[in-house]
Amino acid sequence: MKLLIVDDEIQIRNGLQEGLPWDEIGFEEVYTAQNGIEALEICNQYKPEVVITDIQLPGMSGLTLGKNIKSSYEPVEVILLSGYSEFEYAKEAIAIGVFRYLLKPIRVSELIECVKGALEKIEEYEKENLVKDKYYALNRTRILQQMLMSNLLLNNEDEQIFHEQFRNKMSKEIAVGVFSVDVLLDKKLDRFGRLLEANLH
Repeated sequence: MKLLIVDDEIQIRNGLQEGLPWDEIGFEEVYTAQNGIEALEICNQYKPEVVITDIQLPGMSGLTLGKNIKSSYEPVEVILLSGYSEFEYAKEAIAIGVFRYLLKPIRVSELIECVKGALEKIEEYEKENLVKDKYYALNRTRILQQMLMSNLLLNNEDEQIFHEQFRNKMSKEIAVGVFSVDVLLDKKLDRFGRLLEANLH
């Protein structure tokens, strides 16, 4: 997991980065940025899962930053820090889907609990998407297998599509499972099996 801390005050930035046990919470990398533009560049490059940002930033507000991040990639949770208690800020924060809106001065224990909550939400998101990815990979594998068995994939372009389906580890594992069951049932190595065997090396 990766964390980004955004604040234009160096004391706050360094204090949050160095003064809290982020590695114990589950973060392997902790980045910092002094303004919204720099923060957005870090997000585009490293895609931190949790972003803690002040709402008042030079160049780009924390709200605008949060909105840009939330529309750029997933999973990511944004925690806004502000010295302002106006309702409009909180209302806009809710509208763009930030995880929490905390008012300064922030208690360390409150911030840690908030970050842990954000991590739990991210873990739930990843578990749900892993199930979906496995379902879609299984579906794709079955469709490709049916096409091959029906001799619908006859040219090089079609076979290239097949090869591209098995570039990631999960698709290979699912395909092997489908193939293994079918070999047990049919006792033969069909075209699906031969193409799969070629892609496992």
